[in-house]
Amino acid sequence: MQLGPYHDLKLRLICDYITIIIIGTPLGILFLLLLIAGRIKINGYGRALRVIAHGKVIIAANHPSMLETILIPLLFFPLYLVSPRFFIWSVPDKRLLAPRMRWLFWFGRCITLDRSDPSSTKPALQKLTDILKHNGVVVMHPEAGRTHKGEIFLVRGNRRIRHFVSGVPSLARNASAVILPLWISGTDLVLPIGKIKPHLLRSKIVFSFGIPYVPPKKAKSRSQESLTLANAILAS
Repeated sequence: MQLGPYHDLKLRLICDYITIIIIGTPLGILFLLLLIAGRIKINGYGRALRVIAHGKVIIAANHPSMLETILIPLLFFPLYLVSPRFFIWSVPDKRLLAPRMRWLFWFGRCITLDRSDPSSTKPALQKLTDILKHNGVVVMHPEAGRTHKGEIFLVRGNRRIRHFVSGVPSLARNASAVILPLWISGTDLVLPIGKIKPHLLRSKIVFSFGIPYVPPKKAKSRSQESLTLANAILAS
């Protein structure tokens, strides 16, 4: 009998816990110290935890820098030490790392895709759907790249997000998942464009969880649903 994607991924559980202990614990402690020191602030955290505790959640966040790729999973330390549900899945572009370095994706719960190759999208979506249907939690950046790379932006006050047309609402609908908007600020100042070394004292990093919502069962146009999602992130 051929195992489905989720059953294949369950075989990684031991590897996941090794990652949590070796990498997730020291990084989680550092994150906690930065939180205590006031260099990181989290808004709406209790609401986010209640939603994630039930599973089937897509965290939809803006993408100001590469730093949040590391920081978002650490938001749930030390909870991921006791429950793999809080060890969230990410969806990086595999071109983020050179081919010889892509084994590093195994040190996180990553479902990689190649945005230059449309054929990689379908298998990735199948895996993500299966993860969500089994009460998993996934973080996605619907901008499909860092904010500064955009040409057209939606602006609210001092916030801006790239114009995007995203499949996140459709994925949530197909998996009966909740979308949890997340606005992130400060990471682009801590890790400016072109830099590889973060300066943690340069700016406070703020994570603001918004109001979770479920896309309507009757789909609207993809552009309308994307606009709703973008406004939810901006309002978080």
